[in-house]
Amino acid sequence: MQFNGKIKVWVFLLCFKLSFALRQYTKSDIARLRSEVTSIFYHAYDGYLKYANGYDELRPLSCSGVNTWSSSSLTLIDALDTLAVMGNFSEFRRVVDHLTTKVNFDKDINVSVFETNIRIVGGLLSAHLLSHKAGIELDPGYPCNGPLLSLAEKVARKLLPAFDTKTGMPYGTVNLKYGVPEGETSVTCTAGIGTFIVEFGALSRLIGDPIYEEVALNALYSLYNHRSTIGLLGNHIDVQTGTWTAQDAGIGAGVDSYYEYLVKGAIMLNRPELLHMFDEGRAAIDKYLKRDDWHIWASMSKGQITLPVFQSLQAFWPGLLSLLGDINSAMKSLHNMHTVWKQYGFLPEFYNIPNAEAGVNRDSYPLRPELIESVMYLYRATGDPYLLEVGEDILKSIQYSAKTKCGYATIKNVKDHRKQDTMESFFLAETTKYLYLLFDPDNFLNSDGGYGTVLETHNGECIIESSYIFNTEAHPIDDISESLKIPQKRSEQEIVKGDLDSSSEPPPQGSAIGTESLDVVKLASSTVVDSDEINSHKKVSEEEEQEMNSDDDKENLTNRKPVSKIDGETAVKSADTNNSILTDFVQAILKTTAKKPKNFDPQMLMKKIKENQFPRNSSWEKRYDLMTSRKKQTSMELAKLQASKLFTSSPIDQRDKFEEKYDRAFQNLQGSIYGPNAKELNTVITSMVSLDTKQQEEYQIGFIYLMLTDTQLAAATLRDLLIVTRDGLEFVISHLIEVINVKFQKLAEIAKHQLLWLFKELLKSLGSNLKINGLLWALLRQAQGGDVSPKNIAWIEGILDILIEQRSRFEKFAGSVGLVAYAYVRLIEDHNAPHLIPLRNKEVKFIMSLIRERFQEIIPLGRDFVRLLQNVARIPEFQQLWKDILTNPKSLSPTFTGIFQMLSLRTSRQFIGNRITPDIENKLHFFTSSVKFGNHKRYQDWFQDRYFSTPESQSLRSDVIRYIINAIHPTNELLCSDITPRWAIIGWLLTSCTNPVALTNAKLAIFYDWLCFDPLRDNIMNVEPGILVMYHSIKNVPLVSSTLLDFLCRIMKNFYPKGEERIRSGVYNSLRVILEKQVIPNLGPLFESPKLERDLRSAIRENFREFMPTTPPFTASTIENQNHIDEGRFGKSNTIDLKEETDPQFSDDEIDEKKVKVENSSDEDDEDDDDLPLSKVRLKEKPAPDKVDLPNSIRESFDKFITSKTLNDFDSFLSDFRVGSGVQLDTEQESYVFDNVLNICKSTLPEKCDLEEFKNLQKLEQSINFPLYGFFKVLYQQEEKGKKCAVMSKLLEYCYSRSPNMGFLLLYYLKVHSKLASKKNEKAPVVFRSNVYKLFYQWINQKSKETNQKIDACLERDLGLMEQYSLNMFLWLIPDIYREFDNHVVNNSEVLRIVVRCIDARNLADLIYDVTQGKLCMFKNEGVIDVIRESLEYETLEQMCLWQLLTAHDVPLSYIQDILPELEATNHEALTSILSMLKKEEPSEELVKLLLSREMSKSDRGDPFVTSTFRHWCVEFEEQLSEIIANLLISKYPQSSPTKRKRTLKSNNQSNGAPSAEQLLSHLEHLRRSCRYGHSAGTALYLHEKMQRALQQAFTHSTEGQKKQFNELFSLAVEDETTVSRRGTSSRGGRKPPTKKETNSNSTPNKKANEANNKYSSEESSDEDRSKNTKQPAKRRKKAVLSDSD
Repeated sequence: MQFNGKIKVWVFLLCFKLSFALRQYTKSDIARLRSEVTSIFYHAYDGYLKYANGYDELRPLSCSGVNTWSSSSLTLIDALDTLAVMGNFSEFRRVVDHLTTKVNFDKDINVSVFETNIRIVGGLLSAHLLSHKAGIELDPGYPCNGPLLSLAEKVARKLLPAFDTKTGMPYGTVNLKYGVPEGETSVTCTAGIGTFIVEFGALSRLIGDPIYEEVALNALYSLYNHRSTIGLLGNHIDVQTGTWTAQDAGIGAGVDSYYEYLVKGAIMLNRPELLHMFDEGRAAIDKYLKRDDWHIWASMSKGQITLPVFQSLQAFWPGLLSLLGDINSAMKSLHNMHTVWKQYGFLPEFYNIPNAEAGVNRDSYPLRPELIESVMYLYRATGDPYLLEVGEDILKSIQYSAKTKCGYATIKNVKDHRKQDTMESFFLAETTKYLYLLFDPDNFLNSDGGYGTVLETHNGECIIESSYIFNTEAHPIDDISESLKIPQKRSEQEIVKGDLDSSSEPPPQGSAIGTESLDVVKLASSTVVDSDEINSHKKVSEEEEQEMNSDDDKENLTNRKPVSKIDGETAVKSADTNNSILTDFVQAILKTTAKKPKNFDPQMLMKKIKENQFPRNSSWEKRYDLMTSRKKQTSMELAKLQASKLFTSSPIDQRDKFEEKYDRAFQNLQGSIYGPNAKELNTVITSMVSLDTKQQEEYQIGFIYLMLTDTQLAAATLRDLLIVTRDGLEFVISHLIEVINVKFQKLAEIAKHQLLWLFKELLKSLGSNLKINGLLWALLRQAQGGDVSPKNIAWIEGILDILIEQRSRFEKFAGSVGLVAYAYVRLIEDHNAPHLIPLRNKEVKFIMSLIRERFQEIIPLGRDFVRLLQNVARIPEFQQLWKDILTNPKSLSPTFTGIFQMLSLRTSRQFIGNRITPDIENKLHFFTSSVKFGNHKRYQDWFQDRYFSTPESQSLRSDVIRYIINAIHPTNELLCSDITPRWAIIGWLLTSCTNPVALTNAKLAIFYDWLCFDPLRDNIMNVEPGILVMYHSIKNVPLVSSTLLDFLCRIMKNFYPKGEERIRSGVYNSLRVILEKQVIPNLGPLFESPKLERDLRSAIRENFREFMPTTPPFTASTIENQNHIDEGRFGKSNTIDLKEETDPQFSDDEIDEKKVKVENSSDEDDEDDDDLPLSKVRLKEKPAPDKVDLPNSIRESFDKFITSKTLNDFDSFLSDFRVGSGVQLDTEQESYVFDNVLNICKSTLPEKCDLEEFKNLQKLEQSINFPLYGFFKVLYQQEEKGKKCAVMSKLLEYCYSRSPNMGFLLLYYLKVHSKLASKKNEKAPVVFRSNVYKLFYQWINQKSKETNQKIDACLERDLGLMEQYSLNMFLWLIPDIYREFDNHVVNNSEVLRIVVRCIDARNLADLIYDVTQGKLCMFKNEGVIDVIRESLEYETLEQMCLWQLLTAHDVPLSYIQDILPELEATNHEALTSILSMLKKEEPSEELVKLLLSREMSKSDRGDPFVTSTFRHWCVEFEEQLSEIIANLLISKYPQSSPTKRKRTLKSNNQSNGAPSAEQLLSHLEHLRRSCRYGHSAGTALYLHEKMQRALQQAFTHSTEGQKKQFNELFSLAVEDETTVSRRGTSSRGGRKPPTKKETNSNSTPNKKANEANNKYSSEESSDEDRSKNTKQPAKRRKKAVLSDSD
């Protein structure tokens, strides 16, 4: 069948659209996922039964059991109801029999009250209520009787002693036999107090004893009474005194289930006061804890943020909100949580929100269920397939990363997915259950509560199987709110100890508000109402009519007591605005009610409803709700059929929630403002000001819609909006940005035109609103590069016209000048067609004026702006700009030093991302995060057709490449997956480029970060794609590699000839970091590839001599063998196995390799291998024979070794090999032996060495029981004998050259050997033979004389490799390394850098413990300053670790003080540690001199370090400090008469290292200002006699400018008759009276003098100082100048 071309395109686009949309799940898909969950459950459950039966929990790595909580088969109890959910009733019955006959709770054991309740009591109750489904024989009176119920009541009764406290809040721990343990702490967490009402309430209703429900309520009410004045609860409280001991408020750990049980307890037990308590708590949560749909931790009393983290336990919150019907908020929070899950594959326990990273030491995932719980609840409420996708993500992560041989393990670290030997019981109770229910929508637990089974019991009628409430351990308990009532109910005053706060007293049980609120909650928690559900209600309408006509309803409506106003609003939310529904409703009652109540008056009924006094008749309410829902459903369907004026759509498009929100808001606004006259309209608009926030925001969205679709009403609408808004239009601007970013492609043309109009008007009206800057960014993002279509050109020109007209306004925003310049310089490149010349001229004129006048704001744009300027360099205006940049940079800005100032700055992602549209950005992120490598061809084709189909779009490739390199940095999980890597996409963009200029620009875009790469500032992820494109293309697409290598060689010389050395240095830095981080193993396969042309290889050797391999040239076989890169910084994804026959390639097949047939010709033997094709090179290589005859002395032992591959047989061979070393091996034999030994040693060695598993000597001994360690045994023996074996040395050298890990494995062997030897002979001293290590390198180097000089380098290299191989091994060996090799590693900055860069807080603490105990010494006093000097280049955290270690070594200050002048406050962590050391010292002349030699900061803010030190010393040593400083100051000036010629301060510097007079006065001035106010120390420093003389002398020899600069300091130098107190609190003297000339100059405004006076305003000044707008001149006394003689 032939399809029309248009139909093909339509189908293709539709398929692609769906591929980018959410996946649609069929019933078979859901069934498959449900089956996977079942297999997960049984794998874990069977593992527990096999390895841990009888214990509380399974240890899945060691396959053993452990008791954690109660020593009562906890996992069996927790998993019991999951068996019933999955339908395994036979196993359910077996476990029930086991629990009722074998498990004993009468034990002398301390248990957690909280955990025992939710896991054991809750699990037993749930199993009891599910017993009838499992076919268990029921006791009479079920469900109020039964063995499991009795067992649950027995356990619960053992918990009751915990509640015997002064507050009614329970202790955290009880002993199952003796009650609360003696000495038990009275501090309990909030959740441990408020998480009983579900289990205890159900237990009381079932057994008829009110005690359990009462104590649970009592605890809840007491906790509520102790909330803070702002409505928040803390984390821990003393249950005896009611004092909060931890005042952090949140919804996570320690608090979470308190809020959960308020809602569930209200629903389950029909207690409306609990819901009221939750509502009040949630209001405080939303106000103080909610930030952008995250919930952080804050102070319970003030609401100030204390911990900006998200905890995985908070993930229950969206599910709880879904029970309340707040789906919108729930979905927003869930999206945030899912983002974190996608980032790591799991939820870490703590997630630092500002840093977007897992918390330090809180990065585990113990298989928690909270996220999947929320997903299950929300899917039940919405049916959104996105939630199935989230569930599948969770399922796959658990299956892939947590599975072990006998269960599923806790993820110890979500970053590397290491496992921990624990499997919490809640994995089977909650995680698997919620996953199963998500994929089993027909499960009985997903009942909506419409049907149930009624049972008669001695406690009354009981309804079961109608709906279920999950406790916080996911144990389902029947909702018994409408059935069993608690007998002998006590009054609320008896239950609640202490009155509830009168201002927010929960309503009493049974009040209308409570009942109605609970109805709403239940309705919200059920599934979405559909037509079938409505029809089902029709079937029971006859029964409802009979109920209406019963005797109970024969009551006059007028005699009914009116219910509260809120109740009426809940029952009929739209009674006043929907009279047609009221009329239809009353008519329906008249038609269907044959027997009406007495005095029934339909008009009265309507009046009562309109007055919010709905009669309490459940049948009528249901009927009214049904009619209302039908009416609303019909209205919504009609609204969907109406065409939107704001958004365009095709016949295949469906309107999403975003579009429906705007349409709905507009319709709502129409109903309010259309129709009234001007006066009434003004009243309506004014009334909107007083609406609540949600209603007002709805109207504001409607106003946005109106302004964007109606040009005539837009101006008036904006005026109305300015009246209505209360936030300066921030909400409106935020939504405009959202519309542009999300829906720009679907906006109607009129809406796009109005967006520009609105932007212009907002600039005029709200020029100071920073949100408008964000609007400018969003508008410019839609000005797409590589697109000269009329629509895009009109958009670009429209923005340009506004910017030109409103330049003075938009320039006020930080970053806007740079943004506009960056965007339009890029766009100018595309506007070279004749019809676009006028536009280009206008752009050039505007942008050039912007650049030249505001160049200071252009500099931070960095290197990518230079790249854009290169593309437009032929335009005359830009030619002149380039000339100024290169030859006269100061003409552009006084601070601009030249082109390298910008090239050294990495351009912000914001600017780079602004040059691609959000649509392209979303597709790129999808491409790099979801498309598998090998399936990417069709996505590339779509991308090509959509964005690169026109000639002008060729220039867009560079923008896309730069964005991929700078903005898309995949996580380790993605790097280790089969998702399409970045280098493959960049390679495709490169090979599919057909324009030569665009191709050159694309190459430049790949290497631009290489040119000025600085390892300290730049990110390796920015250079990684370039090397990987070349490395992976060399085999199958060598033309790509050769083109890029040739370009790289040329660009180093030609990019900027005058700066060739800096460019070359940047490229070399890039390659060094690439090799250091093991992005690729080495450059040999690339630089020495036989597929490169001879000339190119010569150019590579010339330019990259440093990086050329020292081994023989690499062949293709070498490439294949080395393609398995060690897992390092980038994981496995950096390599693609090139051995596979079907290698994934770039989708563009323009470059094909010709297959060369190899002919056997004698002439070919004489050819140079460099000129031969790969296939011919392989033919020339002689394959090694399978087996070679060896000398008799080693043949037998060697054959046995290569067969067994064991250490013992290797020892035998090495023994024979040494004994028979006199036998000569020819080249073939030697190669055969050496290769086999190397391969066996490498293959038998384990990939990782986890020392945590080596807890005993046996495992330690096993860890060195591999053939490789046989070499080290030989070395041990040879070291004792002092002999050297030449043949062994040769074999060892051969293996080491190909396996450099041998060096650090020898260190490990020495440690283990010494440890084992000491245990076998405890009397013998532990000997770590470091000489064996030195002997090893003597044999390797064959130059024993130079070995001692090279041991340092060997240790540095081996320790670096060891740290990468196994951090635990490295840290275990560090004390021994520093002890045995102290001459080589103590004060070794390279080794120290390795240590501090890999340790965390726990490791640091361990090292400090070793230092304190004398086990570790890393520093010596002599020479330590050199180590500190080198550490100044470390990262911040590395510096902090180093100073912690230095402090532990108690290095005296005298050994490090000389570095004081070199330290910078902003870059060096040393200052804080040295400051602590200085506080313990007395001021000395040397210390003060060093401190005053420090340079003042460029911002003229002084030096807070020096000021802090001096002010501390002034407390005890003020006079001493004053004298030292005075002596230093006096020494800067000659002892001469004031009549002699004055010299400038700077000319009086004395010896090197001493502070200059300028520095002394600057520090003194800053110190004076810092202690000018208050009672701070240091105010009298200047009043001592010697300091007075020093200041007088300084004044005498100062220049006029310096006198003005330090005038207030010098004013302290005149004596005052007033007595001065110790702290200088009395008035101070004036300065020297000015001369007539000075008076005249001071009377005239002097700008420079004012600037000098303000120069030292410090951030440390008091609030009083900062609050003064103008300085008050100091009162000065006139007194004669004191001469030196005076």
